[in-house]
Amino acid sequence: MKTFIARSLFLFSLSVAVLVAACDSDVPPTEKSQPSQPADLAPPARFNGATPGVFRPSASAFALLKTLKLEPGHDTVVFGHSGEIPVAGDWDGSGSTRVGVYQPNDRTFRLLVGARPGSPVTIVKFGAIGDLPLAGDWDGNGTATAGVYRPSDSTFHLRNGNGADEKEIVIKFGEKGDLPIAGDWDGNKSWTIGVYRPGTNTFFLRNSNVAGQPDLTVKLGLLRIFQFPAIGTETA
Repeated sequence: MKTFIARSLFLFSLSVAVLVAACDSDVPPTEKSQPSQPADLAPPARFNGATPGVFRPSASAFALLKTLKLEPGHDTVVFGHSGEIPVAGDWDGSGSTRVGVYQPNDRTFRLLVGARPGSPVTIVKFGAIGDLPLAGDWDGNGTATAGVYRPSDSTFHLRNGNGADEKEIVIKFGEKGDLPIAGDWDGNKSWTIGVYRPGTNTFFLRNSNVAGQPDLTVKLGLLRIFQFPAIGTETA
């Protein structure tokens, strides 16, 4: 698997968690596993009643904590295939966040609408080669839907539904080398776009899904301890 995906998405997802950006988790137990490992990816998570999780590419498995206490073990949901990128969202408006994956090779989201493998899966074909996946409640209706960020032209492509004929919202925001994020930055129940700029350890956030200058700029100096490879390059 390309190192830029593993390292970049893992690290910027952790930073989004610090920024309180995304998922409320309510996942029943499936299988106990071992503590998370350095190669795991972390879907964004906020901690006001939710708990974090990671995606283990080597096993195509999500490891989900049930508590913020330092206790051994966690719940595991095996879902996805080699080379896929994790996403998370409330796909059916039930109030519970579930897992999903994005396959870059065929530009397809597979969203697990349930807590366990074998639950219904929503399939959404969306994006172009080189896009990075997003998910969020773009219109504030309580249901998360697909989106992608296109590094080649720094544009977000969002849909308010997961149907094939859904209208696409295109927003130009960010610069070359930025990493995409999404969250409810102003607490109005609608998710909006943002980018993280590794070169300056800075988040640039919009409170609406339209082009414009950042509404919020947040610099986190702690992240200087991390080194992000350039998007689109493959390292050893």
